[in-house]
Amino acid sequence: MSNESDDGARLSRVAPPRRENVRQRLEATQRGAPGVDETAARENPRDEGPRLHRKRRTNHDPRWVDPKVIPAGWEYNWKRASTLGAPDQANINEATENHWSPVPEGRHPGLLVRQAGLVLMERPVYLCDEAREEEYETAAQQNDGAVAMLTDSPAGHFDRASSPMAQANTFVKTAYGVAIPE
Repeated sequence: MSNESDDGARLSRVAPPRRENVRQRLEATQRGAPGVDETAARENPRDEGPRLHRKRRTNHDPRWVDPKVIPAGWEYNWKRASTLGAPDQANINEATENHWSPVPEGRHPGLLVRQAGLVLMERPVYLCDEAREEEYETAAQQNDGAVAMLTDSPAGHFDRASSPMAQANTFVKTAYGVAIPE
């Protein structure tokens, strides 16, 4: 794929090597194909010096905040401040309107309150409880609406709950005694 810039110069992009190409080169090396440098493969990588170790990060979340350090009566939450380096002021304004405020930088030594486009914000617990209750009510209403669409029928139509098909599609659990020979 190539593009032209304003001055007419051609810019080209080179796609990264595909996995098939790597497999083909490996097979060609194993076959001893002409034009393939077999000395490029290392004889014994352990002879090249001390073994390197990767930094293990699988059990560490850099945005985890110990609940013990959160002041009583407050909740913390990470809010998006930017996306791919572009500020997201609308999201911060919405959080501020809902009484989220940035955690002061010096309150928790060693804790970065701004990282990876996120900012750590705080809000009183009672407001968070109120918001959770609203979310629960909204979800319950949506669930009730979905159940009503599946089970209710418009006035003057056949009742779905008592139809023969609805009764035929119910599961009945029964237990049968099985004699076990000795």
